[in-house]
Amino acid sequence: ITSVSDQDDFDVIDMKSLNPASIDFLLTDFHNNHQTRCEILMQWIQRAIVQGHHDQTLTIPPPILSRTFHELSRGIVNIQNARKINDLPYPFHCAQLLTVMLIVYTAGICIGSAYVFEMWESASLVTLLNVFSLWCVNYGA
Repeated sequence: ITSVSDQDDFDVIDMKSLNPASIDFLLTDFHNNHQTRCEILMQWIQRAIVQGHHDQTLTIPPPILSRTFHELSRGIVNIQNARKINDLPYPFHCAQLLTVMLIVYTAGICIGSAYVFEMWESASLVTLLNVFSLWCVNYGA
């Protein structure tokens, strides 16, 4: 999750099942990249499932076991797609064009609502709600 988020401190359910050498391996500078951590953990989970199936700890029919691996791989693909969206910067010229368009819209909606509404209170309320919502979407994205 940290590979697609700006937040670095997430709650972990149970780290007691991992030995200290495994935790140190994940936290070394060489593997400090969030992308490799995710793939390493994925491999460990798959290996634990295969080992449990081999040791007869997990008595799962093969179709359900293959579905488990399929769902895990779909999760990794979804994380990779979220990384692509997170890593791709929004083009600067598009951001500037959007800002200019919002400024023009702000002026245009003032004139348009003054023309359409007879009462200044309703014109100002409609203008405020429209302009405020669009600028919030601009700054939120």
